[in-house]
Amino acid sequence: MELQQKFWTWIIGIYSIAIGFFSPLQLLLYAIITTVLLDTFTAILKEWVQIYKLKTTYIKRIRLYFHCIKSSGIRRTFLKLTLYCLGLMSFYLAEVSIFTTSVYISNLIGALILFTELKSICENVDIALGTDIFTKFLKIFRKKVIQKLDGKISDKE
Repeated sequence: MELQQKFWTWIIGIYSIAIGFFSPLQLLLYAIITTVLLDTFTAILKEWVQIYKLKTTYIKRIRLYFHCIKSSGIRRTFLKLTLYCLGLMSFYLAEVSIFTTSVYISNLIGALILFTELKSICENVDIALGTDIFTKFLKIFRKKVIQKLDGKISDKE
């Protein structure tokens, strides 16, 4: 019994150290988890809207609603969530190991992941609502960023 107690004490100690080490990423990881789950929800909503527009019987439409949620889709979501979180944590580990402090490379990686997921959410909402609001906003934003970058590059030359 004492050996089992030492084992669990050791495991809890390692887990506590890992939680303490990765605590600066806590908010970013929560944001990534939230956006991935929101992306999954909007993708299902998009499929439901497309099924609703079909000219089929009510029973067939109900059956198609339940076929939208597949185990392969849930598996892809879980895999994406796991890869995003583990990738971000490994970047943070490498960053702290190389620079002995955080130089915000992991925050940049996290922001890129968040923007990717937000873009996917906007596309899903546009398709579900049948609008181009978010697509137009993204085009305007992209145009403004390119103009800013061109202005800074031409100023330095």
